[in-house]
Amino acid sequence: MFKERLEVSKANWYIEEKKYKMSIFDPEREKQIISEATEAMSDNEKNIQKVFLHNLMDISKEVQSE
Repeated sequence: MFKERLEVSKANWYIEEKKYKMSIFDPEREKQIISEATEAMSDNEKNIQKVFLHNLMDISKEVQSE
């Protein structure tokens, strides 16, 4: 599943770069995604999910920049 996620990350970046002229790192977009993904969680769950999402986004940015 993780390998599939990385492939999707590469494909999404190609589309975003070519079609929408988006950068790999957009801190506001990341904040919005994390906020939406954690809004219905308890504080403990939010903290865990935020760490997970930050790590996943960091890995995705690394893959996209290759």
